[in-house]
Amino acid sequence: MQMTTINDRTVQFDNAEEIQIFCNGKEHTLAPGQAIFFEDETSYEILFNPVAGNQAERFSISVTGWQKCTDDGFLVVGIADQLAEFRNQVITAKNAEAEAIALHLITPGFYKSMIYDEKYRQAMAYKADDKAEVSLLASEAEIDGMTVSEKVDQVIAKRDAFEAAGIAMNDALTYLKKDLDAAKTIEEIRVVKNAFAWPEGLPSLAG
Repeated sequence: MQMTTINDRTVQFDNAEEIQIFCNGKEHTLAPGQAIFFEDETSYEILFNPVAGNQAERFSISVTGWQKCTDDGFLVVGIADQLAEFRNQVITAKNAEAEAIALHLITPGFYKSMIYDEKYRQAMAYKADDKAEVSLLASEAEIDGMTVSEKVDQVIAKRDAFEAAGIAMNDALTYLKKDLDAAKTIEEIRVVKNAFAWPEGLPSLAG
């Protein structure tokens, strides 16, 4: 995509057909030959058919390197860049959903992760030998009013559920990335995005 500098603050693209641009995480339409006017160092206006005097739409952007948007997005005008940016937006959103789902299954944080790992290690040791040292599980079982055996089964069941959910989500995201890579147009990416669904049985995002 080429652009022509009309004056020191206005550029015009050579697109013969309507294209989409992305800025601040949002999708916008760029009409053929549309000019972009840079209002100052922190913002610009997109002028729709500026000769006809149509109303402008304003977006925040840095003029220094006009393709770089503010923190949450990029302005991209080449078709390859458009597709890559749209794919990244979809993947980023779904990765965030996966993290939200995981929060229903396990408490985040390095400390809690170590505790979960140690409880699982003790649980598996107990399954192999009920005389194994399981002080962490024994203490928790006493607090919860459970037997050590019941606590062991609970820990293993929770770990199995988390691993199964993790595998299911990873598979879903892998297929999504494959389908997005195969999509050759913005519309095809939209179809993939709208068709995506998390596997049944996972905790609800609304839960």
